[in-house]
Amino acid sequence: MTRYPTRIIFFTLLLLYTCGKEANDISRSPIEIPKNNIIAKIGDKIITVDEFIKRSEYTVRPAYCRGDNIIHKKIILNSLIGEKLLSLEAMDISLSPHLMKYLKGRKEQAMREL
Repeated sequence: MTRYPTRIIFFTLLLLYTCGKEANDISRSPIEIPKNNIIAKIGDKIITVDEFIKRSEYTVRPAYCRGDNIIHKKIILNSLIGEKLLSLEAMDISLSPHLMKYLKGRKEQAMREL
C-alpha cells in the first residue's frame, strides 16, 4: 500500500517533466506558428488550435464536460492553461537551490538508513 503514493509522485513528476519539454515552446520552436492558430500564451508556452482539438476530441473527458457547448470548451481550455502553468512552476521549482539541497539531504538520509 505504501508504494502507491510514491508511484503517484513519480508519474506526476514525469508528467511535469514532459510538459516542460514540449515542442510548442516558443523559445525553442524552429517552426513559426501563425498568430491565428494560437489560442493562448502562458509565459513562453503556447496553446494552439491543434492542441485544443486533440485535447477535446481524442481524450476521455469527464461527464460534466462531454458536450459541445461553450462552457465545456472553456473547461478544456482552462485545463490546458493549468497544465502549462504547472509546467512553468515545475521548471522554476526544479531550478531552486533550496529544493536541490532538500533532495540531496533526503537521499543521504535514505542511504544512511540502509
